[in-house]
Amino acid sequence: MGKMFRGLDLTEEQKAKVKELQAASRTALQPNMEALKANREKMQGLTATGAFDEVQVTALANEQAALSAKLIVERERVKSQVFALLTDAQKTKLAEMKAKRDERRKARMAEKTERLANNKFANGQGGQNSPMPRWYRAVFLKTINYQLTTIN
Repeated sequence: MGKMFRGLDLTEEQKAKVKELQAASRTALQPNMEALKANREKMQGLTATGAFDEVQVTALANEQAALSAKLIVERERVKSQVFALLTDAQKTKLAEMKAKRDERRKARMAEKTERLANNKFANGQGGQNSPMPRWYRAVFLKTINYQLTTIN
């Protein structure tokens, strides 16, 4: 079971039912997962040669979007079924846990934004308006040149 249910003190019956729902969902979605994988491989095959056929890429993208939509719908269906298994106290506790998780996420994002704002390389003050230090740029360019020469 996922992290979502940690701390909810599920009964053994609830745990068993959740596992059953997840297994049934996994079985039902297996063909979709395989189709998504095949679709990704087709997409890579289409663009690997350097040629670009917009019609074929668009068709594959639309197919992939439909498969992804099915996955999302199934995931939400299972979430709804699991939520229906919870007691009122567990639902309340789950809502509190989600609120705390959202607060932590917002705090991390604010911290990251502040760190980036104070980073002299991120705001273009790292020399020659570079987003990266000179030494890193030199290593990066040498690596790219090496990779290009080994490919050819």
